[in-house]
Amino acid sequence: MKKLSLYIFLVLMFCNFSNAETYDELEIRAVKKLQNEYLSCYAFYSISESAFKDPEDESLKYIIEQKDSVLQSAMDIEFSLLALMGEELLDDEKLFKDKIEPKLEEVFKQLWEQWENDSEKSLVSERNKLCQEILNSPRPRIEYWIKKLQE
Repeated sequence: MKKLSLYIFLVLMFCNFSNAETYDELEIRAVKKLQNEYLSCYAFYSISESAFKDPEDESLKYIIEQKDSVLQSAMDIEFSLLALMGEELLDDEKLFKDKIEPKLEEVFKQLWEQWENDSEKSLVSERNKLCQEILNSPRPRIEYWIKKLQE
């Protein structure tokens, strides 16, 4: 069985619930928004990775490392949500195929549309900054989404 992740801890601590039937839906929705941002970062890093030809390029190695980190974070959230809801816990391969991969298709489509409409390519630096922020400290982003969802 996969060990409990940081995100199970975050969700459990952040939601302050005693059982799965009393969780705060707003907080869960905020964590799902964070997961979508992780997936968007994965798409961003995947697209960025394709621009490199030299497999030894240090920038490429960095992008691959970041891509792996955001994917793992998105999977950790999915795993945590499954645990929270009392659903069957899946191994990494099945979790990716059944839960993450279908979400990625839509994320890639959205990212391509955004980039096609960004003639100055300003989204690249903004996206990289956001990805770094949520990897380094996801809690402020969860709080951002809670506030945004309450509007």
